[in-house]
This record gives sequence, structure tokens and C-alpha cells, in this order.
Amino acid sequence: MVTSGLVAGFVGSAGMAYATYTVVADVAHMTASSGHLDAVQVGAARLSAELYPGGSSPVIVTLSNPNHAAVRIIGVTADPIIARTTGCAATNIAFDAIGNLGVPVAGDARRIDVPLGSVVRMLTNAPLACQRAEFTIPVRVTVELPPA
Repeated sequence: MVTSGLVAGFVGSAGMAYATYTVVADVAHMTASSGHLDAVQVGAARLSAELYPGGSSPVIVTLSNPNHAAVRIIGVTADPIIARTTGCAATNIAFDAIGNLGVPVAGDARRIDVPLGSVVRMLTNAPLACQRAEFTIPVRVTVELPPA
């Protein structure tokens, strides 16, 4: 059995356009300028089951979207895994990247739990030293504006 800690990583951002509208006499003028999205924040990520050799665990990521606009999660990856226990290398754990998610996150959302499925797994030939081992898995979430 392995309990694994997950930590938040950098969250991608996407471009957003906004427009201002003014009326002069009976003629309308519209100006558009490019804006940006603030980074969606990953507050926590956790396993919902213990790992064992050949097993996997669902992951739940807690996100906050500080933007007024809703976004979609389009991908989740992990940066290099860090082993916290002697004798059990980080190479005994794998994080399966997810693409094409399309999970919506409402604007101004705070602490939304997003289940990712069984994306963390322990290799079948993991040594006995991996029992109760701890790992840090930096998670990277990529978001975009939903199509108009």
C-alpha cells in the first residue's frame, strides 16, 4: 500500500477578448481589445484510494477559477514525480496524462472538486520498500475558454 501526496502545479491560461461599446450621435462605434485570463488555481489534489503494485487510484483535483468567465479543463499532466521514501524510486509511480477533457469550471468558482479517474498507478514490479511510501506529484491543469 502506498499513500501519495499530490501538490498543485502551474495552471495554464488562455486569451480572451472583450469589447467596449460607445454611442456618438446616431452612429455606433465599437472597439475591441485583447484581454487575458488569470491562472486557474489548483488548491489540492489527492488520491481517493491507496496504491499497491499493479494498482491505480482515482485522483480528485480541487480548483478555483478567479475569472468572471467560465473555462474548460482541456488537459491534466504531471511534472516529474518526487519520491519521499528511501528505497522506492519515483519511477515506480506513473501519472497518465489526460487530454480532451472538456470539463467546465464556472466563472468565480471557488474550491470545485474535479474527479479525474484512475490516472495514478504503481508499477507491477515495485519493490517492498514502496509499502507506505510517499510521493509528491506536481499536477498541471490546462484550461481554455469554451467555444462561443
